[in-house]
Amino acid sequence: MVPFDRFTVVLDACTLFPAFVRDVLLTLAHHEFFSPKWSPRIRDEWTRNLLSRLSARHPEAKAQQRVQRVAAAMDTAFPDANTGLCPLDVPDRIL
Repeated sequence: MVPFDRFTVVLDACTLFPAFVRDVLLTLAHHEFFSPKWSPRIRDEWTRNLLSRLSARHPEAKAQQRVQRVAAAMDTAFPDANTGLCPLDVPDRIL
């Protein structure tokens, strides 16, 4: 039998922004199917977009508090996930 090693998976903002996808992926990571990673840039992108979405429905301060709670819970659950490294800026489209 081949020993199971945890894969390292970079979770991009598009996977961390939707609550359902984020919850499923982080649940799998919690059960040690993989080791999640993200950069400060990824964290900034998904939290900024979530704040924008929540601010449309709730007061700004309440939306900010909810986003901070989610991000803090992720930091607590996966303290080594934030790499602290920002990847090189690569344009979305090369002309």
